[in-house]
Amino acid sequence: MGIFDVIKKNIFSVSFENKIMKTISTPIFIKDFNKESENITQLNQLLNNATDNEMKKKIENEIKLQKYVHDSLSKVYFELNNSPAPFYGLHNLRLELGDNKSNIDFLMVTNQFCCIINCKSHQGNIEIDSQDSFSRWIKKGEKSFKEGMYSPVEENRRAELIVRDVLNKQGLENLPIFSLVVFTNSKATLNFKNCSHDFMDKVIKVDLINTKIRGMVENTVPPVYEEIKAMQVGVILKGLDTSVSIDYSSKFKIKQNSENISKEKPKVVTPTSKNIKDDDENLIKALKTYRTAKASLNSIPAYCVFTNEVMNKIVEVMPKNKQEFISIKGFGEVKFEKYGEDIIDIIRDCSKFA
Repeated sequence: MGIFDVIKKNIFSVSFENKIMKTISTPIFIKDFNKESENITQLNQLLNNATDNEMKKKIENEIKLQKYVHDSLSKVYFELNNSPAPFYGLHNLRLELGDNKSNIDFLMVTNQFCCIINCKSHQGNIEIDSQDSFSRWIKKGEKSFKEGMYSPVEENRRAELIVRDVLNKQGLENLPIFSLVVFTNSKATLNFKNCSHDFMDKVIKVDLINTKIRGMVENTVPPVYEEIKAMQVGVILKGLDTSVSIDYSSKFKIKQNSENISKEKPKVVTPTSKNIKDDDENLIKALKTYRTAKASLNSIPAYCVFTNEVMNKIVEVMPKNKQEFISIKGFGEVKFEKYGEDIIDIIRDCSKFA
């Protein structure tokens, strides 16, 4: 056995259990998937207000389409929630880097790798040829015909460029980025017609997601970064999200009936000696996610890590050392030993994107 084989064996012989993150035991979504689609809810309200039959048919068709898409995403979300490896997850991100823009259905972040997942609900026989081009065969009546598709693998590559930029700014240049195209229609077939192995590795059906995740963990070198970094990257990516909700009332030119719109409850503002600025939002999100992870790990209530009042004081003081930490009421030396260094790292990393 050569020296390369010895090194390879030592790297990849580390067990699956020893490679996965330990500070969390299950997937934690920093930006979660909403099981009740906001688009469908908005469309149903418009349908109630529509008076024109032709317009009603258009809205009903849009509802059917959105239900189809939402059901597709639900299948992937279910599999991810049952992942064999814990991770920090985000749903529905729109990221921009210069002229480069990309939409991501799901993003997994661990201290071992990141994985971009985009979902496709196409019907028919999906074919990938020797040129790595996508097409699909569709049957209409007795006839079948072939039509080309824009490569979803290329879409993922644009997303990889933006995520890589974020990782580099966090000092995580060596963190691998994977991407998957997941076909969710159980009746669709995938035909890898002499395509490259690289493409075969990036395109799967929904029922193989967790097998794929396990393989990623087992076939990637053991993590070299602290687990807290994964959470920080997830929060930063959420802060960079530029996705917006579709305004169907404008699209269909129907006015909303104010009686059908649920009134928002007034937000409860936690008293603090400082009004939280917009620049502090990412830091607050990061601190809340960190608090949740620590509480889950130690099976304690979140407030036992630190209360909202203490969190707001941290945002106000922006402590950089132990002395500044223990000056905060409710955050003494014991808590500094448990959480202080982690929070300093969170403050520093979030400041880079302020």
